Amino acid sequence: MTQELIRRIDNVVQIGKVCEIKSDEGKALARVDIHGRVTDFLPVFLWNSDFIKVWMPIRIGQQVSVLCPYGNANFGIVLPGIYHKNNKEPEGANEKNVIIEIDPKNPVRILIEDGKVQVEAAKDLSFKAPSISFDGEVSISKNLRVAKSVYDVLGDLTHHGHPR
Repeated sequence: MTQELIRRIDNVVQIGKVCEIKSDEGKALARVDIHGRVTDFLPVFLWNSDFIKVWMPIRIGQQVSVLCPYGNANFGIVLPGIYHKNNKEPEGANEKNVIIEIDPKNPVRILIEDGKVQVEAAKDLSFKAPSISFDGEVSISKNLRVAKSVYDVLGDLTHHGHPR
């Protein structure tokens, strides 16, 4: 094997740390420091297709893999999401669930397991849509605040009261 071929094989998959990003500009691009050598801006792998897009911003200092199909580190793809001692799996992770945790300072946690979805948030959680429908029982363990009218199948309940 030639030295060039060996170099290219060594460069196919590498691990480094993100040192610069352009995600603040609406671009999924990052430069990666691999053993003291900084790559050009490379595209960051994100799940997307013509019908779904998932945006997960990459952060400076994050450990990533760089996949370089042709062995040239300046023509690679950044693959985020390596778990390691400073970035561990979320608590409760196993082979039967999906856990999404967002922002450790103001955490939001979504747990999907056995067809059940559980959402926990450190702050208020809001939904914005022209209408939201639930097909099933709705249980509320604390207060219900309504800013406008309340209706059921029999009509307007806005001024309906309950004896105390």
